[in-house]
Amino acid sequence: MLKNEGVMAIIIPDGILGNDGNSELRKWILTQCRILAIIDLPKETFMPYTNIKTSIMIVKKGSFEKEYDIFMAISENCGHDARGNTVPGCDFEDIVTSYKKWIIKK
Repeated sequence: MLKNEGVMAIIIPDGILGNDGNSELRKWILTQCRILAIIDLPKETFMPYTNIKTSIMIVKKGSFEKEYDIFMAISENCGHDARGNTVPGCDFEDIVTSYKKWIIKK
């Protein structure tokens, strides 16, 4: 279990973020946590094993003000193609650097 003020990063299917059937889950997340970041991952991230579109969601447990900023990023290159072949230009490190700078400013 996540302690109060604890931070967690989780990979979630994009359906949790947008499907109508998951609205109660989204409401629950918002009552339990502050969303710090959502990072959209390329569809190739978990290929060739699955083609489910995913995102990384970083949350902090606890109650917080109603309005707050959320770090948002879109990864366009995970470092491999749909067959698992290495592709240059992975942008994960750049996103992590941007997130760290954003957190420091908070």
